[in-house]
Amino acid sequence: MQASLSLQRVLFCCVTLGNSLVADANMALDDRDLVQGYNVSSHVFYGELDKVIPEPNFRTGVQGVHPHRIEGSELHLAEIVWPQARELSFVVKDPFKASMSDQFVAYLPDPSQGLWAHLVSADGDVFLAQPEVPDALLRNLKAGDRALFFIRHFPGSTIPLVHRVRFGQLAEDEIKLLRAYRASSGQSLQSIVQEARAREAAASRQEAAEFKVFEDEYYKILRMQDIEIRRSLLYDLIERMGFRGLWDYFEYRQRYLDQHGAHVQSDEIPAGPTVGKEKLWHDISGELRKIEVMLEASQR
Repeated sequence: MQASLSLQRVLFCCVTLGNSLVADANMALDDRDLVQGYNVSSHVFYGELDKVIPEPNFRTGVQGVHPHRIEGSELHLAEIVWPQARELSFVVKDPFKASMSDQFVAYLPDPSQGLWAHLVSADGDVFLAQPEVPDALLRNLKAGDRALFFIRHFPGSTIPLVHRVRFGQLAEDEIKLLRAYRASSGQSLQSIVQEARAREAAASRQEAAEFKVFEDEYYKILRMQDIEIRRSLLYDLIERMGFRGLWDYFEYRQRYLDQHGAHVQSDEIPAGPTVGKEKLWHDISGELRKIEVMLEASQR
């Protein structure tokens, strides 16, 4: 199938897409940007993934164009087919956008053909929508997963796609904001998020001030000559910082998974904290382990 269009106009639309539409899509997928994710979604809900059904060679009914195969004034159109799409059936627990029944079905695409959706506006303007590759969190979804799901339509169709997902503590944090938005009388989600960020910033400033006091005390303790006194004061400092016992990597790893979701790839989990009180806890624990080794050696 072919469509006639001047090459100049095609290039103009592609450039426009690259500078605006694609940029907006990237912002919507930003881990930190709940507002963009909500605004571009047709449905938002907390729920459980009930079934994952393979949908091989799923026909979208949307025509596409390979951007590198535009020849002169002709666009060679072909239907976008997803070789390995998946149908996802959800049990909706808490809807946040659009009226929803207890059951909802959406899809996870497999945009491996490299075809860009061919879209025509009411004014006859043509746009080519770049396919988005689902991130690892979406590709690893399995039955039984509970999360905050964001749905939007595949360009040029009414096919619902899962485009954003939040697990664990990240989901709980965003759910609190969405519930506050739902309960508000006319307040925008943007302002609710900004207020939450302001509270977080104030708490961070308070924690930074406390951290500086603890850090100064830590370095003073390190200068003490008596190893037993140093050991006792370091354990006391850990408790006053609000922690119990020595820092442990496996406990840290589990906390990270609880916060970010069990689908986080192993190579994405940090080796340890890099800032704040937990980093100081990590350092104090390392110092205490060295002290314990020295004390054991001295008793032999």
